[in-house]
Amino acid sequence: MGAVLPLGAAIAVSAVPLIAFVLVLLTRRRVANGLAYALGTAGVLVIGAAFTAWLSSVAPGTVLQASGGGAGVLRLVFGVVLLVGGVLSWVRRPKKGAPIAAPRWFAKIDGIGARGAATLGVALAATNLKNLPLLLIVGSFLADAESFGAAVVSGAAFVAVACGVMGVLLLLVLLLPRAADAVLLRMRGLLIAHHAGILTTAFVLAGLLMIAYAVAAVAA
Repeated sequence: MGAVLPLGAAIAVSAVPLIAFVLVLLTRRRVANGLAYALGTAGVLVIGAAFTAWLSSVAPGTVLQASGGGAGVLRLVFGVVLLVGGVLSWVRRPKKGAPIAAPRWFAKIDGIGARGAATLGVALAATNLKNLPLLLIVGSFLADAESFGAAVVSGAAFVAVACGVMGVLLLLVLLLPRAADAVLLRMRGLLIAHHAGILTTAFVLAGLLMIAYAVAAVAA
């Protein structure tokens, strides 16, 4: 189980999906909308992990396995690509002092409903470029689990970590709604202002994690 937890944490560090979730929690029906968004995101991760695990199980001896030279090379390539993505994100960041404009579609979230929130969660999780290589590694570990039950538990732990920030914010909204407003507004400002830095950090951390798993695959 422990092998998939860092991968879940790497998926959790995603600037745009997190900003969108914060904005969803600032809508009028924020509990229903936030839950729908979180379930949409979790659904994509569950399906992605299950599919990649199936691919690994039906393709023994390939680069989709948990260990081996081929798997190590594939992860190394993904890691380098993610690191390059992080560098490009940092190079293209807005200049210091320049106004930071949020994407126009952020404004549309204010009038969103539960169905729209779920669709948004699905769309952002499915189109997040760093999720695919991470899910491929998750699938290889799940396929290599000792039993189906162990794979299910590991998969559930992975999804829980990946959606952990959303879970904490939802609990905050439910238990301390007044305090949640101040926290969410503060988070919205910080996340938008430091979007480029967060995106760079996310890509670099994911890239370094991929390289670490590449070394582990070759050494196993």
